[in-house]
Formats: sequence, C-alpha cells, structure tokens
Amino acid sequence: MARKSAKGINRSRPIGQPLDIDAAVAAIATDETPFGMGDKLAARQRKKAMTPGQRRKAEKDKERVRIAIDAPPSLDDLIVHLQTKEGVSKSRMACYLMILGLQKLLEDNIDFTDHKGPPNTPRVAYTLNLPEVPPIGLFTATFKNGDE
Repeated sequence: MARKSAKGINRSRPIGQPLDIDAAVAAIATDETPFGMGDKLAARQRKKAMTPGQRRKAEKDKERVRIAIDAPPSLDDLIVHLQTKEGVSKSRMACYLMILGLQKLLEDNIDFTDHKGPPNTPRVAYTLNLPEVPPIGLFTATFKNGDE
C-alpha cells in the first residue's frame, strides 16, 4: 500500500522495509568516506576480492592501450596470414609492423603531402591515400619461417 510523505512524494515501499541500494551508492550516501573517496574504496575492495593471478592481469591491462583502426580487408588478411605463419597474436604482429613503419618513416624522412586528399569527415583536415597492400603471395615466397 502506497503512502504519501509530507512533501507529497509517493512511496510504494511499505514502512520499515529496507531500501535496495548497491555498494557504490551506499559508499557515496554514507558519511564514512570523505568526498571523492568512494571510488578509491570500491577499487580497493575489488582488488582485495581478486586472486593473485587476476591482480597481475589487471596490472598488465593497465599498461596496455587498445586502439581501433579502419583498415582495408586486404591489410587485415595480410596481418592474419603473417601472424598465423609466425605463431604470434594479431595484435603483436600489427604493432610490430607499425613500429617498423615508424622507423622507416624516420630513416627515409617521408613527406605525406603528395598522399593527402580531401577528408571524408569534418573532424580532420585531410585523408591519407593509402598505398596498395602487397598481395599475400609475395610474403609467402619472400619470408621463410625457421620452422619450415
């Protein structure tokens, strides 16, 4: 049975029944934690509940940065081919290739001016016209894995 309080708020909870609030709201709603400490307290409690292996994984995950890129399907196919051939993760292969490309960029002093085109979105000034992705067959014939 609903009742009205003095301020006209409709309360559908019977008198004396406890409120259902989650731990985060409870930490903020109580005077036990100083302002802004609720998040730190919750993080500490989550960390305590973890196994040592979960704690190590959480620390490693903090060090990683995930990115998403739009890539041509042929580039994705080539990265998958190379990572499968070498027995490494797709992420590591992509990172390795990006780092090699950055090193090449520094060595050859590459200028992007000739490769810029009109943008597809108003968020950027230009789009970068990508070079042709080499066919997978070239990589199969060129590089030999030590296991083969």
